[in-house]
Amino acid sequence: MHNFNISEFLKFKAKLDNALCAAAAGAANRCSITPREAALLAELFCGDTMTADTVSVRGLTSEAQALVSSKLASIGDDGVIKLTGRGEIAGKSIISAQEKFFEKIFGKITPEEAFIINNIFEKIGKDI
Repeated sequence: MHNFNISEFLKFKAKLDNALCAAAAGAANRCSITPREAALLAELFCGDTMTADTVSVRGLTSEAQALVSSKLASIGDDGVIKLTGRGEIAGKSIISAQEKFFEKIFGKITPEEAFIINNIFEKIGKDI
């Protein structure tokens, strides 16, 4: 096993999650949703298939219900949560804000470093 410090990774993940929420805060505010609702909306916009059970396990039931109440998402008979047309527009706005954040932080790395990071993400993603 590699010398990998899980606590450092979890600290980094929390810092990144918080920064992404902050980056999307303006877009979330314009959509009249909370940062946690915006984070869920962004995941749905990126094509993640989620069910009511999945959001329940992740502790996001109230966020999913809020998206449904505000007509940004719907829950089908199969329990799958899908964005409405309005939700797609909101999702695009949130993702755009997050992309600007990523451009800012990744703008400091070289193309070679970006290539390495992408390879690492792909390798890790295969086991998730």
